[in-house]
This record gives sequence, structure tokens and C-alpha cells, in this order.
Amino acid sequence: MQLSELKKFGWGTLQEQQFVAFEDHDHQPARVLDVHRSVIHVLAPDLDLSLPVPLKLDGGPVTVGDWVLIDPAAPRIVQRLERSSLFRRRAPGTDRGRHTTTARQLHQLPGGAWLMDTPGMRELQLTDVQSGLEDVFAEIGAFANSCQFADCTHEEEPGCGIAAAVASGDVDPDRVSRWRKLVREEAHNRESIAERRARDKLIGKYYKSVISENQRRKGRGPGN
Repeated sequence: MQLSELKKFGWGTLQEQQFVAFEDHDHQPARVLDVHRSVIHVLAPDLDLSLPVPLKLDGGPVTVGDWVLIDPAAPRIVQRLERSSLFRRRAPGTDRGRHTTTARQLHQLPGGAWLMDTPGMRELQLTDVQSGLEDVFAEIGAFANSCQFADCTHEEEPGCGIAAAVASGDVDPDRVSRWRKLVREEAHNRESIAERRARDKLIGKYYKSVISENQRRKGRGPGN
């Protein structure tokens, strides 16, 4: 394998500099694609392996996106290379993880996908994508137009066109489930911060009133 073949996986100057010290050991570089409790999935141009998580590893614990060196004879992971972005499993003095990436990077993965390494991002949310959902799930929208009630939520109402399509096998129920999830997420993210706070405040007041009423009935509340 030529090291130049690794560039499409994100191999760069930093990795090349570190690999010089291991060239005589017949170790093969690979990129970590997935980490489970006891298994690490690694990939290289001529390598696709699921390996056990090492009990102790030079370079520290492994996470997704890391470069590791594989002993193909075993096979096993023998070394984790230093990262271009500084990622630590735990922030000092806390039990929380910490991501200290300082620059944005894109790494091309096999199959045409891209891995984005970016600082300061905790989550990605869908918003203002209703038209996109209508295009992607056009067939589900067509079935929804045949619902008996205009305000059908497509859950348990009688005469639901989507439920009928699922029952007849005209649409995949898993696809409908994904559509429902994305629609709910889009509606939630479309709410303004003020609307969310107002709704949460009303819910909080309701819970307090229920608790107060229960205490009063048990003889412990202020109304007794």
C-alpha cells in the first residue's frame, strides 16, 4: 500500500511525520470509523477490520476519526497517532467530555461522504425545511391528501390515508416513522425561543398546581 492512497481518508503531513518512526515495524495505518463498547471498526484502502478495543494502548484511548497503526499479522491495534485536533475524553477536574478542536476540517470518506471536524458545535438541527421534507417524502404527502379529516395527525385517527397506505403495503412503515420524526423535529426547531419559554412556563405552572392540589388533599398543603 502506498501512503498516498491514504490521502482520500484524510491522511496528512502530521500523520506522515509520526509514521516515520514506525516504518520498519510493518505496521499499517488505518482510520477509525466506529467505536463500540468492545469493538473498533477501522478502514484503509486495502483493509476493513473490526478489532477488539485494546486494554492499554500507546497514545491513549481511541475515538472516531483517529488514525491508528495495525499489526496485520495479529491483527491488532498497536498505536494511536496524535490528533490534528485536540480531543480529550474528559475535561480536567470534571466528569464531562471536552472537544477542543481549533480549526475546521473536512475529510473525505469512502463512498463520497465527508467527515466534518469543527469547533464549538454541540448539535445540528433541522429548521425551515418543510418544503424539503415534502419533496423527499412526496409519496407520503400524496397519501396524506386522502385523509378523512383535514387536521389528521396521521397517528391513530380513523380514515387516515397514510395509515391505510401502510396497511395495504403501498408505503414502508419505517419510512413513515422517519418522516414523522423529521416533521416533529422541524416543527420543534421552528418555534421561537420566546414561544418555547412561554410554553415551558405554562407547563411548569400546571405541574406546580397539580402538586399543590395533591398536597392539599393529603392535608399537608396551605389550603388545609
